[in-house]
Amino acid sequence: MAWVSAAHVVSDKAITYLTATWEVPKAPSKDVGQTIFLFPGLQASAHVLLNGRTHHISGAAVLQPVLGWESSSGWTMENYVLANAPVPNDEVTGQVGSVSVKEGDNIIGTVTQSGTDYTMSFQINGGKTYSTTVGLAAIEKVWESTLIKGATLQGSMVFNEAVMVLEEYKVNDCSSYPDTSGVTFYNLQAMTSDVSPVNGEWTVETGLAQDPKCDAVKAVIQSPTMDSGQVEIKMAGS
Repeated sequence: MAWVSAAHVVSDKAITYLTATWEVPKAPSKDVGQTIFLFPGLQASAHVLLNGRTHHISGAAVLQPVLGWESSSGWTMENYVLANAPVPNDEVTGQVGSVSVKEGDNIIGTVTQSGTDYTMSFQINGGKTYSTTVGLAAIEKVWESTLIKGATLQGSMVFNEAVMVLEEYKVNDCSSYPDTSGVTFYNLQAMTSDVSPVNGEWTVETGLAQDPKCDAVKAVIQSPTMDSGQVEIKMAGS
């Protein structure tokens, strides 16, 4: 699978700052070899020329300070950039790898833009900040390499969508999610280049598939605002 529950906001301008705070939940009580990801992120849109026609593509790339769980490593935090394929480590600055965290730890995850560079960072319990920076050109290069033959990127990618996401792989029943009723992303802020809140509100992203279908797994908008928003990702683990 992939994304199974999410909230998002799409801006009419580039989003240059996104931050969210959340706590590490209980681990799944059932180990079936699953992988769980929870993260705030910025997604890019792009225009592609193919056969003389221009096509708009959303979700072309995502920048994410991501909380992940696997049975072999437990909960970990990592900065990750994906453009249909991972951006190679030699194209990023300050790649920190996985940092172990535990249930109850307080996480602040942030994505910022400065010029053509994007920095993902996370802070654990108010301590050290772990930052990773990648240039837009490197992201676009990887993404273009995944396009079908004859397709070319027109102009530059624009990171204009903020997301709060639950992503899973190999969950085989509803009890395989983390053993919690939900994870709340709070103190949400999304800003544009003129240092003003994004003109929009958090909404539930529709059309995401779930297999297995778990009615309890869903995003709930507790506060839709861009300067102090709050989104809960409901779970089915307990």
